[in-house]
Parts: sequence; structure tokens; C-alpha cells
Amino acid sequence: MVLKCVLTAVGVMMAVINKYIVDLSSSGFSMTVSIIIAVVCTLFSLAGGMLLSMMAVKATEQYGNHIRSRLYEHILNCDWNHRVKYHSEELLSRLTSDISAICSGIVDVSSSLAATLLQLIMAVILLWHYDWTLAVFAIITGPAAAVLSVCMGRKLKRI
Repeated sequence: MVLKCVLTAVGVMMAVINKYIVDLSSSGFSMTVSIIIAVVCTLFSLAGGMLLSMMAVKATEQYGNHIRSRLYEHILNCDWNHRVKYHSEELLSRLTSDISAICSGIVDVSSSLAATLLQLIMAVILLWHYDWTLAVFAIITGPAAAVLSVCMGRKLKRI
């Protein structure tokens, strides 16, 4: 989760760096340092993305194995009358695919939620830095647009 938040921060920094590169190129100044920083941030982002993928798979598998072992112990230690209600294929399905789906969902959703909140906060701060009126406008219209989107989505679903 921390790595995903760091990569989100690097992505926002890349937007700022790209803005400065465009500004420098239009003003005629040397932009070598900015380009080097942009390349380093891009390489860091790519390496971090690969590391994030490996860590997410590892966390998902560790979490899944922990849940599987607890569920298996529970099945072994439960009363026989409760166990015979379920077919063995259904129990195996629960031990494999269902737990994998739950674990990957928990790992992906929690890290994505944290990264999205950080990205939202950084975007508002960045907007406030460049133009506070634009930031206030975004803060006011963002929730209003979300509420309107939910209401319109419900109407479209009924139609």
C-alpha cells in the first residue's frame, strides 16, 4: 500500500515536472536538468510498478494461504454432521478460487483506495498552489458531480 502511494506521488510529481519542461522549452532556457529529473522519475515509476506487482502477488498469496490453512483446520476440527452437508468439490472450490478472489480483492481495493485518496489530496494541493479559485471550484463541483452522476445512473438503470 505504501509503495502504491509513493508511485502515486511520483505520478503527480511527473505532471509538475512535465509542466516545467514545457514552460522551459517555451522560454528558451536550458531544460537538461528537468529532462534528467523526468527520466529518473519515469525509470523509478517503471521499477516501482514492477516491484508493486510482485509485492501485491506475494501479499495476496500469503493472505490466501493463511485463510486456506485456517479454513482447512476448521473443516478438520468441525463436527462430522456439519461437514457432510457440503460436497467435497464445493469445499475445494471454497479453498481455492473463492479465497483467491477475496484475497486479491482485499489487497487491490485497500491499496487502490489509499492511492486514490492520496492522489485526490495531492491534486487539490497542486491546484491550490497554481490557482486557489480553481481548487475551490473543483472542491465544490466534484461532490456535486458525483451526486448528480449517481442520480442519473439510477435513472438510466431503471430505463
